[in-house]
Amino acid sequence: MDVFIEELVKKRKEGKDYAILAILILVGLVLSVCLLLGVLFGAMIFGQWGQIAGSVGMVLVAAVWYAVYLINNSRSIEYEYIVINNNLDIDKVMAKKRRTKVIELDIKDASIMACIDDDENNDAYKIADKSVKVLDLSAKNPNLYTYFIDYTADGKRQIVLFQPTSKMVESLWKFNPRAVKKYNI
Repeated sequence: MDVFIEELVKKRKEGKDYAILAILILVGLVLSVCLLLGVLFGAMIFGQWGQIAGSVGMVLVAAVWYAVYLINNSRSIEYEYIVINNNLDIDKVMAKKRRTKVIELDIKDASIMACIDDDENNDAYKIADKSVKVLDLSAKNPNLYTYFIDYTADGKRQIVLFQPTSKMVESLWKFNPRAVKKYNI
């Protein structure tokens, strides 16, 4: 029997995201004021040519705020978790438009998959040394359990953090019951 499970989770905004938004707005305000002052002084100095500069300046102000909107919107991130039999694919969706495959792994190659809150099975995550690459692909949702997968790719140990549904955990457990540890299911 083939398994296909798909889940889309929206990444919650953190303090860093709000700080970036505040900086974007501040930069937008400063650029807008500078452009408008330039237009005002240009109109006073150049007369009729200043009116043309005023029109161009207003278009440039609109372009600045459109750029602020685009940059802020591109910080909207969702992760799509896809389980197809024993394979787990995680894609990153930015601004609900651009999709990038972040990772594709076979759960049979994992040394362990467990919840980070599972004190009996989370040693691989808790005491990982600095050479281990950690990919945080979780939604940062406190209402969901965060799992980690410890595996080796291209000779390098990696840990992936994600927030699967209980149905996904159950499905992955069927393909590697030795490594997949169910937590509060």
